[in-house]
Amino acid sequence: MVGFNAIEFERSGMNAGASIDNDESETSPYVGFTYKLNDDLNLYASYSDIYQPQEQADYNGQYLAPTKGTNFETGVKASWFDDALMTTFAYFTAEQDNFAQYAGLTEDGIYYYEGVSIESEGYEFEVTGKITDAMNIVASYTHIDVTDENGADTNKWAPRDVVGVTVDYELTDAMVVGLNGRWQSKIESTDYNVKQGSYALLNAFARWNINDQVAVQANVNNITDEQYINSLQTVGYYGAPTNGSLTLTYKF
Repeated sequence: MVGFNAIEFERSGMNAGASIDNDESETSPYVGFTYKLNDDLNLYASYSDIYQPQEQADYNGQYLAPTKGTNFETGVKASWFDDALMTTFAYFTAEQDNFAQYAGLTEDGIYYYEGVSIESEGYEFEVTGKITDAMNIVASYTHIDVTDENGADTNKWAPRDVVGVTVDYELTDAMVVGLNGRWQSKIESTDYNVKQGSYALLNAFARWNINDQVAVQANVNNITDEQYINSLQTVGYYGAPTNGSLTLTYKF
């Protein structure tokens, strides 16, 4: 498989008193392949370029140039029990240059950033499919390490370990109930000296398919009313406490 992504963007105006006039374009290639070992086992690998415009500005108010780099992933996929269950193990690496990193405050008290080089590598294991005729599962575990150009641990706002699980059960042909949860390891902002310990979130839902066109679904989020900061990449905000919703869906 061979392909590419093409992007062209223009940006003009004023930012923090600085005149902005950006006009860039880039074509990023993608190459991937799969190899079938047998009916139940497949190997795969892919390579792609990274090109991502950024919204962060330097000390003078000019937006940083897009971050560029490469991404590589390889793995194995296996099917079990007559394709009822599938497992995937993947290993991935990425290198990025000019990635925006907080650098301080200007004399006017405005955040500014500088471009740095980072490397990341990690692995992911995922299970998806049917446990029984009525029960489905999607479960995954991801681990990642991120280092700077000197090999030191960086971007600690990104959790190093994440576990996700979703299970749903068909009580009847029309009624489905389910749980989904997410756990992540601790994160921190070394720029602001803010830390968030590891935490888990648990959500539940129930869906009634009244007919082929109409369905009603009730959701309860953050059942345990966990208090947490949802991200520390830039400004951190507390996540929502226990909350719920009721949705009516009609398909034309």
